[in-house]
Amino acid sequence: MKRQNYILLLIIFLSMLGSKALAYDIAVENEDGVTIYYNYINDYKELEVTYGDNKYRNCHEVKIPDVVTFMNRTRKVTSIGDKAFQDCRGLNSITIGSNIKSIGRRAFYDCSNMKKVIVKDIAAWCDIDVYSYEDTPIKYAHHLYCDENTEITDLIIPDGVSVIKRHAFNECYGLKSVTFGNNVTLIETNAFWSCDNLESLTFPESVINISDAAFGMCFGLKKVIVKNLTTWIQMFSEQNADNPLYYAHHLYNDDNTEITDLIVPLGITTIGNAFTGCYGIVSVTIPNSVTKIGNEAFSGCRNLTNINFPNSIMAIGVSAFHGCTSLISVTIPNNVTSIGEYAFFWCKSLTSVTIPNSITSIGKCAFEDSDILTVISLIENPSEIIGKSSSERTFSQNTFNNATLYVPSGTIDKYKATIGWKDFIYIEEGTPVGINTSKMEKKAEMKYFTIDGKRINEPQKGLNIINRRKVVVK
Repeated sequence: MKRQNYILLLIIFLSMLGSKALAYDIAVENEDGVTIYYNYINDYKELEVTYGDNKYRNCHEVKIPDVVTFMNRTRKVTSIGDKAFQDCRGLNSITIGSNIKSIGRRAFYDCSNMKKVIVKDIAAWCDIDVYSYEDTPIKYAHHLYCDENTEITDLIIPDGVSVIKRHAFNECYGLKSVTFGNNVTLIETNAFWSCDNLESLTFPESVINISDAAFGMCFGLKKVIVKNLTTWIQMFSEQNADNPLYYAHHLYNDDNTEITDLIVPLGITTIGNAFTGCYGIVSVTIPNSVTKIGNEAFSGCRNLTNINFPNSIMAIGVSAFHGCTSLISVTIPNNVTSIGEYAFFWCKSLTSVTIPNSITSIGKCAFEDSDILTVISLIENPSEIIGKSSSERTFSQNTFNNATLYVPSGTIDKYKATIGWKDFIYIEEGTPVGINTSKMEKKAEMKYFTIDGKRINEPQKGLNIINRRKVVVK
């Protein structure tokens, strides 16, 4: 009997424990007649919305208030608890109170029929801690409203916001543009993940950090507007942040002016992946303050045809110009000591490359998948490169087999004895006729026309067409 009594008491205890886990501290009816269930938190000073034994299942609209008065005590509603609205398939609309600071695990989890999230205070919404990307209600509703009838499509982040928390606008399909306030410094992970219809982003100079996947899967992006180019470049100089240009492909300095002829501001020392995937850039002028072109700096800039390198550059990073398929000729500056792996990989239009004597290392696949006709090496004591029999070869097999390698006078025997370089079938000493200086090459590439299409040798005062672009000469 004693054992049976013990088991009975244990069952009763566990039943009470389970009952307590599903319970709520208070239930308060809103003005619209919907009852919300709460638990006390923060030493009974604040309230958290809880599930109330799934009594929300038949609710189509729920409005979470800013404050609740119960027994003459008014408390802020600061949290939406774990599983609060889980499996509420009938829920169509949720209004989030302005005092909410956190949303718990599976708070709105498979709420598949939700159509709108109403947020009256965008600054407060940006500051909410969300447990994971599955827990923000926007993931299920896909549309954000500022009141019952007004959807937010052109989002303006208020100046009072400094950080946009992770998952804040995750899968918000209604967004078309976002303009960040002048005090935003950080955009956290997945903040705008998979906003399918987002087309335009405007960044102030205050933004200094974009976390991984902040704009991941935003395939609808068309333009990134940057008010301060120096700040933009510096943001990407130390580490590879998540660059929305990967999706947008076009960089603007205001709403209507796309950056095509990029002039990097004086004072910049390192160019990180600030311009990766920027299709709009046609030419780049780099000042002599720059010492390094970092990893993926201009990767995927498929319309880039001309680069003005200064002699201050000492290193070209991994995949720096990977996929720049319009590059025709490259002259590496005289002080560069290393060319990174895949630096000019898949530059399929590249016909000529000049390598200075300062080079001590060239990474694997640096010029692979680029069938180059002319390779000019000014290196007097060549180091080993990866030969054509390797899958990581420095140059493509077609380059090794068909290009002419020009080397300094008196060094041909060194090249024929050095691993990698000796794989070139055609090696000659001296400089090829017709290739003298990069300035001559650039002048030859320029094409000038009058506004009515007549070819001219030099631009004239007034409106000209230079390399297919309208340019005013004063």
